[in-house]
Amino acid sequence: MRQAPARKEECYMTAENIVYIPTLGRLGNLRKVVPTWLEQDIHVRLVVERYEYNDHAKLKREMRWGEEVVVLTQPLSGRGIGYVRNFCVQHADKTGNVSIIIAEDDTKPLPDSDMVALLDEADKPYVVGVGVVRAIYDLFTGGKISKMHGAILCPGGWGMQTFAVNVKTVLRLGNYDPRLHTMGDDPDMMMRGVEAGMPWRVHCDAKVAPIGNRYDPGGVSARFSSLEQRKAAEMECWAMLKKRWPDFINLSGKSPRFRWKKLYDKYIPEWHEYSALHGGDLAAYDNSPIEGENDLSCQSKLKLNTSATQSGMKANISRQTSSCRQY
Repeated sequence: MRQAPARKEECYMTAENIVYIPTLGRLGNLRKVVPTWLEQDIHVRLVVERYEYNDHAKLKREMRWGEEVVVLTQPLSGRGIGYVRNFCVQHADKTGNVSIIIAEDDTKPLPDSDMVALLDEADKPYVVGVGVVRAIYDLFTGGKISKMHGAILCPGGWGMQTFAVNVKTVLRLGNYDPRLHTMGDDPDMMMRGVEAGMPWRVHCDAKVAPIGNRYDPGGVSARFSSLEQRKAAEMECWAMLKKRWPDFINLSGKSPRFRWKKLYDKYIPEWHEYSALHGGDLAAYDNSPIEGENDLSCQSKLKLNTSATQSGMKANISRQTSSCRQY
């Protein structure tokens, strides 16, 4: 397991194992969630609105969290989740992190999880991101997920509550879209990765459990005065996604949905070969050549390879340190 380097007082040194937790109005959740990340030897960066900074700084003192917990303020307030995740990736890039975890404030790692495995997987070249698994995924797969280990190709929209991303890859894909203020920024990034020939992954040894319900007070709901207002904002985001991905978003049914299989079939037609749920093996993707003319994913890898090599998007990229104010 990778260990975070020591930090100097008054200087914010880059820790290798980092989770960013965007949070709003959920101090009670953080009392439960943050310790579970620290138990995993992962440092925590709480990303908060400016007007809530003092509340979170006070919570940090009350809980006696040390330098392993940092409170970061967003540059601008009230911009929504797409903007916040965009900021997290930019901040991680500036502080020298190759991969980071981004987690919601209403999920926590289970004790038998290996959350550092998410970061190790996201360190690999040609990885966009890798999500966690939840118990409900067994219902989707006939109990297969709980019997599997390691990272597998994700054939649907799983692992979006908590996930690790490769910072450089996400930046090359344009980073998270700040215009997607209420929902959709995470599947949009997953779809951009698939479009570039890079399948989304989930790690069967990284497990989380929810500690609340979807529309509980705080979080995204804190930005709206009513559930109806939030749902209207969600539909605005669905409309943006439909315009961007007209062939892969269905708005005609009772509820909007993504057409993941159609997306994979178009951009990674051999995806079954990489999917453990379909008898394949993700290692076949990781070990496939980066040069070739017949394989779509190889062509996509080849397009990224030149810039990737120049900027060091390899698993052995050296970590850098950066100074900033220690909150």
